[in-house]
Amino acid sequence: LMKLGEKRENITTDMITRTIYYMEYYRQGQTFYDRMEKRKKYVQIIEDELKKVNLPASYSFIPFVESGYEPDAYNKKSGARGMWQFVPATAKEYGLTVTKNRDDRTDVRKSAKAAARYLSDMCAVFGNDAFLLVTASFNCGDGRLRIALKEANAHDGDSKRKRSFFYLYDKKLIPPETRDYVFKVVAAALLSEYLAQQEITEK
Repeated sequence: LMKLGEKRENITTDMITRTIYYMEYYRQGQTFYDRMEKRKKYVQIIEDELKKVNLPASYSFIPFVESGYEPDAYNKKSGARGMWQFVPATAKEYGLTVTKNRDDRTDVRKSAKAAARYLSDMCAVFGNDAFLLVTASFNCGDGRLRIALKEANAHDGDSKRKRSFFYLYDKKLIPPETRDYVFKVVAAALLSEYLAQQEITEK
């Protein structure tokens, strides 16, 4: 968590427990391994686009949670489509064509480029070292996250601490889905790193 930009003093036992919970959940099920197998087909494209805007590869685990790396994934309720689950308005804002005859959200490279641009913009707002806040914004939207930060500013205490994901999590200023979403992304990234290290050790 510190590698992802959080300060040690902001990390509580509850946060660590939540991360470990999802790591264990993924490790014991087949879904994680199926998604990681699919990830192999697209990860280079995703990481290339992230690298172009100087973003860390850890953001490549967002589509692990969003769609399981399924380019044609579709959510009937929200209208979100593609690996990154862009809704039409956001997709168009970031240069993707969404019409009856063409939907760039299902194009792996184009959608990855749009996602990288969006994440870069969120880094400009919340900070280059605010991986967890930026990831949260991808789920609940930057508008909702800005509201949460304004609500946090109404509390007494350390203003820097208030800008951490953990403060918003602890005070329940962001939706429950977003609070779990962020830990799912982190857990997937950490478990992937752990299994890769294990494989190297065994070899």
